[in-house]
Amino acid sequence: MKKSFKRITTTILSAALLGVTINQAEAVSISFNDVSPSFWGYSNIQWAIENKIVDGYPDYSFKPNQKVEQAEFIAMLIRAYQPSEYDPKSETGKWSAPYMRYANKMGWKVVTPSSLGGYSPVYLNRGMVAQYLANATGKNYSTDDSIQYLLDLGLSEGKTDKSINGFQKGDEVTRTEALTFIERLKKQVNTLQSSPLIEEKYESMRIRVMDKKLQTDSPPVIVEGTVLVPLSSISESLGASVEWNQQNNNVIITKWSKKISLTVGEISARVENNAANESYDYWLNIPISIINSRVYVPLRFISEQLGYKVDYDNNTISILSPYAGRYTENYFAQILSGDLERSRGILVGNMGAYGLSNYEHPPLKTIQPASKVAYLFPEGEALRFFMIENNETITFFEYKDDFFVATWQAHVEQVEGNAIEQLFADKLKDHTGSTPKINKPFLYYYVEPYGKTIHRSGRIDINGKYTETGYRNVREDAMQSFGTISLVLPNEVRNEFVISTD
Repeated sequence: MKKSFKRITTTILSAALLGVTINQAEAVSISFNDVSPSFWGYSNIQWAIENKIVDGYPDYSFKPNQKVEQAEFIAMLIRAYQPSEYDPKSETGKWSAPYMRYANKMGWKVVTPSSLGGYSPVYLNRGMVAQYLANATGKNYSTDDSIQYLLDLGLSEGKTDKSINGFQKGDEVTRTEALTFIERLKKQVNTLQSSPLIEEKYESMRIRVMDKKLQTDSPPVIVEGTVLVPLSSISESLGASVEWNQQNNNVIITKWSKKISLTVGEISARVENNAANESYDYWLNIPISIINSRVYVPLRFISEQLGYKVDYDNNTISILSPYAGRYTENYFAQILSGDLERSRGILVGNMGAYGLSNYEHPPLKTIQPASKVAYLFPEGEALRFFMIENNETITFFEYKDDFFVATWQAHVEQVEGNAIEQLFADKLKDHTGSTPKINKPFLYYYVEPYGKTIHRSGRIDINGKYTETGYRNVREDAMQSFGTISLVLPNEVRNEFVISTD
């Protein structure tokens, strides 16, 4: 035993709790003759001592494996949170009275001790602790539902395995186990909650990514209403790459042109979109956390910043492509709806929408802002196309991993020349890869949206020969036109795979 454990009180509040006031400096140096640094709960005990939740005994022992009484556990829980509405006055003189009064006031499931043959203490089993912890987060569940709730929130890994049976609800709870439960709760829940009067049915939260269950070896947790998931699980499901700097506790999540920088313990995130040349700071509701040795990140924030939709219904969180859903409910879902003209029209009219700013490579820039844009859609397709800006920069977009992505770019060699001819002849420079070869005719659509509005449409054969089928030049005082401006070729039928949205 160490002489640094100087201040001992002989006033024992219970068989497990001592009312000793210990300052932070003293708490760090305290050791017990029955708790070695190699003991599995050593850090949990130190945490409790430092936060004045429990203390040791006058003989320098802690009794880590001693079973816990109901009043003792409630006292530990309240001391961990120190709620402002807690009244420490005891009308009966019993040390436990203020704690039990608070628990009853909060509607927690307090078991009344038997008075037959004198006072009989209520010793807690693991199932009863699960109910208390659920009560403290504002839930009123059965024992089994409370256990599943703790498992889902990551407050327990079970005793023999991570299941209701593996939780071993009938086993007694030791002092160390009680402190471990409370410390985990304190890391996830900031305040104690009152429990509803009526018992409710717990349904495990379900997370689906693109209609597939999120695969994870560690469960999602809810902290202050924010769903947190393991970083590795969500990034893998969304096809994002992760760069972890252990020295700085910093993580960078990247997909296409989007980059999110997070730091453990911080409540701000840095979001960058290299394609749009923009960046900004985003303030989170809670800091990035390490839970059970894993980095946890906010599910909604990560998903939405990468461009996904997040829906919640019937205890199920769904991460969806921005093009998902019925076309009557989601305008952009019409791109996949099967109507070729409508799909192309949405893409042409919304160049920057939902993924047209996603690039596999650092984007090439045009000399001037794009004022003249041409689109080349392969016959029968809408989910891949060339876009020519200002007759100088050619970009190939395709639907890939839930988004439209610029997978290839190049500059024409001669800006004064014909961009279509240079594309088909591969007379290009600054390539970001091999030029895509599509052995099909193309629908050609051209627009100058500013000043005088000019539209052209026509057909490009497999050799690059262009035949114009429609022209319109709208000026303030007159309009010139011939043929028909169309986003489909005559008798053209969609022949690509289209995801049903019905």
